[in-house]
Amino acid sequence: PSSTTITPVLDTKNLSVVTVENVVNNTGDSTPNYTSPATDSAVARYLTRCIKLQEFGNDVRVLLDMNRPIGTSIEIYCRTLPPSTYKEIEEEPFYRLEQVEPVVETDNPFEFAETSFKLGGGFSTGDFTTLQIKVLMFSADTTVVPQIKDLRVVAMA
Repeated sequence: PSSTTITPVLDTKNLSVVTVENVVNNTGDSTPNYTSPATDSAVARYLTRCIKLQEFGNDVRVLLDMNRPIGTSIEIYCRTLPPSTYKEIEEEPFYRLEQVEPVVETDNPFEFAETSFKLGGGFSTGDFTTLQIKVLMFSADTTVVPQIKDLRVVAMA
């Protein structure tokens, strides 16, 4: 029953608020297969450490478990450093990896599907001894964001 003479009571000594904001945008790179070392358009990004190999590699596969709600996207990029070079990996461009399996979209935030990415689009890394992976996440709605877990990187000879 409602009453106009009763007001709510708040205990200000035991009052707390937790707020969360997902920082994400919905603008993909203007050049889909390449992004410069210094810039890209994503505000939600993850950059791995540089991975130094004991042997030469010439191809890259990235496997991850992805939760991708409808209206979101995830892009994976890779950059490599050839052996016997005096350049830093930060000077090298990133190249976009293609998703191997079809896109799995879900409204269940606890449902993850393993997905793999490979270098495609006619790009070849050549031999390399160092590589780095960049993950870009996009969404039009900050309350609905993609998630990844169990990121694995495989360098192949």
